[in-house]
Amino acid sequence: MQKHNVKPIRVRLGLSQAAMGEAIGCKQSNVALMEQGQVLMPETAKNIKRLAAQHGLVLSLDQIYALEPLPVEHSAPEA
Repeated sequence: MQKHNVKPIRVRLGLSQAAMGEAIGCKQSNVALMEQGQVLMPETAKNIKRLAAQHGLVLSLDQIYALEPLPVEHSAPEA
């Protein structure tokens, strides 16, 4: 088992496993396996980094691999 932040990233981006899989070039079942601790290949991690950036979430590979914490989410100010 490998520790990484695939699921928290996917949830933060508001994507289903199928949508994330399509965006990073794999199947929904692969995303599910990664979320359960399957090895995260470097090319897939780079694709996740690009996808997150497209959604305005700037991540390092260390954050994807859970070597550093994910950036803190900022909520919208209340009116």
